[in-house]
Amino acid sequence: MQAPALAGPLRFCSHIEPGAPRAASVYTWPEDIASMTLRDEHGHVALRRGNGPVAAIRRTRGVLLRTFETPADAQGGWTLSTRAVLRHRHELHLRDGQAWNLRTPFFSVGIEGRERQGARLRGRIGRRRDEWLFEIDAPAATPDLVSAVAFLHWLCYFNA
Repeated sequence: MQAPALAGPLRFCSHIEPGAPRAASVYTWPEDIASMTLRDEHGHVALRRGNGPVAAIRRTRGVLLRTFETPADAQGGWTLSTRAVLRHRHELHLRDGQAWNLRTPFFSVGIEGRERQGARLRGRIGRRRDEWLFEIDAPAATPDLVSAVAFLHWLCYFNA
């Protein structure tokens, strides 16, 4: 028997962990179930999904208009490029073929994104700057996309 398809957007919360050195966690929202963590580790950001292996997010190019990527593996992977000197517009390419244009908060509290096939990402800063609440249309809400948005939050928060 096949599981029924999810309808509507899936909701997530990216939260900077207090007391932990440069770390963030992602939770499904409002259930508050942790799904992945990001930690600063000696020149790269370590991404762990659940109890899975650690993937390294590395900067591959640039100083102002930077590019980051995760290694291609069985879990997928992505490449994230900054498209504006003010670091509020980004382009994300997932290894599964999805391509996203993302906007992060600059003089606003909104987070938004649109995939070339029409899927949308919508969100906002939570109660404080250390929390982003966002939702992604169900078919497009892959762990790779969620991890890339959480990494954007990490970058914006730590001004890395």
